[in-house]
Amino acid sequence: MKSNNILQNLTVAALTASLCVPSSALAQTRLDASATVRAKPEASSVADRARVCTGLENRVRLLETRYAELQKRLEANQGAQKDRLESLRNERLDHAKTRQDKENTNRNTQFTKLEALAKTDARKAAVVEFKMTVETAVTVRREAFRAADETFKAQMRSAADNWKTSASDAAANFRAAVQTAADGALTLCKSGDDAELIRTAFQADLETARMQFQNDRKSLTRVGDQAKAYAHSRKEAYATAFADFKITLEAARIALKAAFAADASKTVSN
Repeated sequence: MKSNNILQNLTVAALTASLCVPSSALAQTRLDASATVRAKPEASSVADRARVCTGLENRVRLLETRYAELQKRLEANQGAQKDRLESLRNERLDHAKTRQDKENTNRNTQFTKLEALAKTDARKAAVVEFKMTVETAVTVRREAFRAADETFKAQMRSAADNWKTSASDAAANFRAAVQTAADGALTLCKSGDDAELIRTAFQADLETARMQFQNDRKSLTRVGDQAKAYAHSRKEAYATAFADFKITLEAARIALKAAFAADASKTVSN
């Protein structure tokens, strides 16, 4: 679904490309980098360090802007999901009402025909009993359908909320990790470390943050996958309710037929 696409489109490269200062050196861990013996910086290395450190401060601010944009996109996406679910539910309700109205009309037509055939008190009583049984069965079936729909609605809302929370947490954790990496790099800037050490330390921390973010994103449960399972459960609930309805209806039909037959035999014997 679109939920996962938003987080996927928020690629780490989009957040981190502007944070990384290009370097041809392989990334080192901060422990290794800090263990490097530094010579007294030359004028060129001082200028290079100043350029790197100033760039870090500017690009951390850019990260904050992009993170805020991500949060807005997540909120907008969740709102769109809920609107779509509500729209689909309303469509189902409209369709169900149309179907129910048609069923009511057809059922009342059949009742009228039965009442026309009931010429004796015994048959009239049997028809009344049959109508009550059928109407109760219809009500029970429709209530079961409604309950299944409400359960599905609640499950989908919960799935969407959980995805949004998990996605926000993943983004927030990545943001915090990048900020920690930047803070460490800025500390090296203040301590007078050379630009190469600052770059390699920052890139190592940033790579760790990137890998964790990717793992967090992959672990997100897709709302679409959950929707399939929930829809299947709802379909099974529908099937069970309809099967129970058919059993009740068949029993009522048999009872009505027996009542008519008994009354006919009684009439003939008289």
